[in-house]
Amino acid sequence: MDSPSFVEYVKLNNLCKKILEQHTDVKLLEELKITIQGAEKSFIKAVEKHLVACFYPYMKAVSTDKGSFNSRDKQLLVEALEELLKKLIIENVTVFFNFYSFLLFELYDYTKHKVYPVTEEYKLEILKCMICLIESVSEQIIDQLYVKENIPKFSQIIYVCGEVAKKEKSRDLRCTAIKCITTLAKVSDTDDLYDTVLRDRVSQIFMFFLPGICSTFTEIGLENSVQIGHRVLREMIIAYGRIISVVMQDYNPLDRTATLNELLAINNKDSNRAHSKFKDKKEIDQYLNVTQRNLKWYKMTDDKLNISLKKLAHLTSYDHLKVKHALIDMVLEISSKCFSTMPESVSTLMEYLIILSQDSDPSVSEKSNKIILENSSKLSSGDLKLVFENLEEGFFNAINSLPRKFNSIDDAEKSLAMNLLIGYVKLFGSHNLSHVLLSPATLQKLTEGLLYISQLDKVKMKLLEEYGFKDLNAEPDLSTPWLSFRYFSDEGVKSKIETFCRHLARSDAFEIIFDSLYDTFMYDHNRDKEAVFLINCLILGFEDPSPKQIELLNSILNLYMESTSNDLREFLNPEEFSVDEVRKNVMLICLLTEGIGKISLAMKKEFKIYLINSLYYVLEKAGNGNYLISAAGLMALNNIAYACEYKNIPDLIQDNFRYFSFQVKMRLKRQNDKTDVLNVLSVVFRYCDKDVLVYMSGIVEEVLLQTSNKFKEQYAPDYLRVFKMFMLTLRRWFEVDDVTEPIKSKKQKELEYEDFKVSGINYKEDDFSDDIMEGKTAEEMYWEDVERKKQEEEEDEENSDTGYKKPEPPIHIKLTTSILKRSLHFLPSKNQESRILVLEILNNGVEILKDWEDELLPIVHQIWSPLVPRFNDKEPLIVRLSVKLLATLAVLSKDFIRMRTTKELLPKIKETLKKLAPESFLKDKGSAYRYTQNYKLQIELLHNIGPILAHLDVDNKIIEEIMNIVLLYLSKKQPRDLQAEALGFFQSMVDYDMGIVKEKLLSWKDKITEENEVNVEKIWVILGVKEKESEIK
Repeated sequence: MDSPSFVEYVKLNNLCKKILEQHTDVKLLEELKITIQGAEKSFIKAVEKHLVACFYPYMKAVSTDKGSFNSRDKQLLVEALEELLKKLIIENVTVFFNFYSFLLFELYDYTKHKVYPVTEEYKLEILKCMICLIESVSEQIIDQLYVKENIPKFSQIIYVCGEVAKKEKSRDLRCTAIKCITTLAKVSDTDDLYDTVLRDRVSQIFMFFLPGICSTFTEIGLENSVQIGHRVLREMIIAYGRIISVVMQDYNPLDRTATLNELLAINNKDSNRAHSKFKDKKEIDQYLNVTQRNLKWYKMTDDKLNISLKKLAHLTSYDHLKVKHALIDMVLEISSKCFSTMPESVSTLMEYLIILSQDSDPSVSEKSNKIILENSSKLSSGDLKLVFENLEEGFFNAINSLPRKFNSIDDAEKSLAMNLLIGYVKLFGSHNLSHVLLSPATLQKLTEGLLYISQLDKVKMKLLEEYGFKDLNAEPDLSTPWLSFRYFSDEGVKSKIETFCRHLARSDAFEIIFDSLYDTFMYDHNRDKEAVFLINCLILGFEDPSPKQIELLNSILNLYMESTSNDLREFLNPEEFSVDEVRKNVMLICLLTEGIGKISLAMKKEFKIYLINSLYYVLEKAGNGNYLISAAGLMALNNIAYACEYKNIPDLIQDNFRYFSFQVKMRLKRQNDKTDVLNVLSVVFRYCDKDVLVYMSGIVEEVLLQTSNKFKEQYAPDYLRVFKMFMLTLRRWFEVDDVTEPIKSKKQKELEYEDFKVSGINYKEDDFSDDIMEGKTAEEMYWEDVERKKQEEEEDEENSDTGYKKPEPPIHIKLTTSILKRSLHFLPSKNQESRILVLEILNNGVEILKDWEDELLPIVHQIWSPLVPRFNDKEPLIVRLSVKLLATLAVLSKDFIRMRTTKELLPKIKETLKKLAPESFLKDKGSAYRYTQNYKLQIELLHNIGPILAHLDVDNKIIEEIMNIVLLYLSKKQPRDLQAEALGFFQSMVDYDMGIVKEKLLSWKDKITEENEVNVEKIWVILGVKEKESEIK
């Protein structure tokens, strides 16, 4: 021994002598603690006997007289002992149990079988010291400790730690108690968890502690999560999993395999019989010696552990990630080592893993899925036969519970139910799932369960609601606004059902499930919609379909397109079906159309060869007047475009124009009801560009021909909708803006007219001008038209001789002219929708012709006669659209319609404005009148009458008459919008002729009242501004 060590030894020797003489002196104990803390391990080893001997007097004093030391002094003693044990390796069983007994009986009152009520700090220190004591045992004496004779001794500390872990408030203390149990079981973080020999020896002891540990940890797991905290739960889960693993691990697999049939033959009732309370030590010893870990014991323990583990199911949805990760580790630990000895419990734990595989946190779900995939490949092996059978039963029970869970109001429970099924399918994998579904009972339950939870709620469907959609840009769109479910409203639950169906398809179970759903679709009309919904969900499970699967998808495609529900006019006819039946039909049509889009997503580029039959079908739905069916069609088109690698819907349509154009022409010729054809055309107009105009011209001409041949009034709106869409499309293609022209003053116009006369050009009035047309009968006008056409033909022949030829109008101008002429036939129609459509077509069409006077003016002339009666229409909407058309004609035609407007329309406009003024009087913001068509008509009239008068150069007398009527709308008791439009009218008149407005204001001295004086004053301000602008110019 070197000099420093010798000095330390002398000091320690003297200290030991003092302690033996004064074993109640706490200062000496504190000095001993400091000495141990400062000493090296080698020194501690050398003086081990002296140090151990120093503690015995204190321990004896404390044990014999509990009051000889206060709580702080006893804690100091335990702290000093802990310092020693950290640096000491115990190689003597007697020494171990001396320290063990002292520490145990400081906590445990063996006379009353309960924990002493000492301070939390002292309890914590004792447990820490006990952990150090167990860890300090050398390998040489482990075999002597872990024997059946010591089970009664160890059971006491297991009991104490369990009581502390369950009942104490301090989380540090509870975690330390749990750690003490794991340290004794040799499954702590510092132990070798792969030492099979040691684990086997420990398991022979802990098999007797397992029931108590199971009860303790289950109680902890069921405690209020807020009070207990995540750290205690995490420590409990880790400890529970490791202890179960060490006890239930199959250490003799060869022996177990040979007696597998014995396990299957065990009588459950006998296995689960509880032991009665032991009467004396003899009975305990007999029980310990007789009880062996045989198959019967494993079966009995598995049953009991399974009950305990099922009580921890709520931890799968615990908030803290560390708890979830600990649960995953527990499943992995037990399932990898105990699959043959506790199949029922492993099945339960697999269910937890399944639920966790659908967790929102990626780290949890990915870790769980990885373990599921690893176990999936093992399920078909003989080793996991019992586990597989239990999982199969669990899957059946999960399916069976679907109706009950979906009848609840908790959407979270429904999501968990679907998560469980999704995990089962992943766990079974392709081979095992097919085997499971070959059972008729399981397949029937699965189909019935899915149909039940997918029940659609037709009542919530709103047939007339217009849905807004994101821009359709050839990205997959799987939204379904036409679906409302009876048993859930959360979109997340629907997503889970879709995910489950996709996994079914990926696991090669598609055909098995599809056959069952096909029968439902064909023969059960009460559930055919649910069957289609589920088939659509299954379809998306094909990621890279084989030729056989593509053939199957093609058969589904044909099934969808050949369905009798595709006769839209019949199935949506309210005269033949009730509202509820129409809702069902709309839903079914939407689902079938949606399915075609999903088939394309599954087939990808392979779907191109099926466009020849399917594209027309989808275009027809996309153009339907029902918003839901149209939405389904558009989404299907969008998905087809994405699947076939087109940029967007227009690109898809233009590239496949030939596929449906032939069908369009044939159906226009052969079908009496052309609704579906016109629906197709409306979509083409909306999404194509002018590159297809040449191709479209043939179709449009065919539509024009059909309107004149065998035309039926009931189909008029369909044709007119197409014409309207075509007009809007032409405006978009050729960038035709709304006709706007600033109002010129009367003086400007006079100057322009003088310049025109000075230029020496002889102005020749058009044959359709008001001056020429005035006073002529219809017959005279007809014969003059015939004569004029002859003259034009002669002039064309002369021009061709001289080499001059009038420029040929482009194809879109020709088509527009033809459409306007044809549409005019339906302006007097009794059908209100037809009249509305015609007026909209005319308004758009004349704007397209604005630069082609030779085509425009004859059309304006033809418009006039059927337009005039529309100003007497009973429907304000018709009158409003007629006023809008008149305003457009006034800008485009000007003098051409001045006389006819003055004589035939302005009197009606004046009458209408005057008649409606009292109706809007005192109609404030809250009045329902503001939402009526009459109110909108007033807005339209006041907004347009000023420009109409100015563009047509109407006589001052008529302007004054209209100003007198508009004065009624200057009242502050009229709605503000009408007051603003009335002021706008006077602004137009000031721009046209300041003088007439000023004279009229001066003549109104007697008519200006408190009601209108504010607005009249505003007109004076407008005049003042205009006069200043004129002076500046």
